[in-house]
Amino acid sequence: MIEQFHANIDSMSHAHPMLRTLVCPLSDAQIRRKPAPTEWSIVEIVGHLIDTEQLLRYRIIRMTTLDHPAIINYDQDAAVVRHGYQQANLTVLLRTLAAERETTLQTFKGFTATQLSRTGWHLEYGLWVVGDVITYLAKHDFMHDQQIRATLRSV
Repeated sequence: MIEQFHANIDSMSHAHPMLRTLVCPLSDAQIRRKPAPTEWSIVEIVGHLIDTEQLLRYRIIRMTTLDHPAIINYDQDAAVVRHGYQQANLTVLLRTLAAERETTLQTFKGFTATQLSRTGWHLEYGLWVVGDVITYLAKHDFMHDQQIRATLRSV
């Protein structure tokens, strides 16, 4: 578990600089175009990454400090709309994302095997384990990197 944790931390430390390299040269029209009416634009994906970073870090902190806390549901589509990411400034979002990731990496730095094995109970998905949630967060970056690349191909 510790080896996977360190691999995840390493992956997470490189993901957002690569994202910045991918999206910064794009035009305003490119970052705001949606591949389909119900799909996110690139700027909305970046906003979603901020939301996910904050939310999962908060959940992990709760799981490492409380005994088996309840984890409530989250409507990611509603949050993207509510936060107005489609109209947001990409540069500001990328700065925010970088700061959030740095906070996450500092928060997780030095986690022990005991902390990685702590749990919470998600009201919809059941048992969550801290180490697994960190793995999900690392994979989440890659998944949305692929989504952004697919969006660029489609527009």
